[in-house]
Amino acid sequence: MRTTITLDPDVEKMLKQTMRKSGKSFKYIVNSAVRAGLRAHPEKARRKPYRLKARDLGFRGEVLPSHVLESLDEDDGIRKLREGK
Repeated sequence: MRTTITLDPDVEKMLKQTMRKSGKSFKYIVNSAVRAGLRAHPEKARRKPYRLKARDLGFRGEVLPSHVLESLDEDDGIRKLREGK
């Protein structure tokens, strides 16, 4: 496959140094580096996404929304909400 990529300056420098030291082509060095990077963490690619199963927690009758508002009535923000301001 042919493609165009934009390399960061530090990556370009490392590629050129590796090409000089090894005597290998740009294509060979890039393909080797990509292979090594993709093989470095194969388990991450195979992991299933985390799923959380929803559970019904039920309604606890002793806690009613109206009681919550009454207990928090000292809070100025709650008072303003109740008064519609």
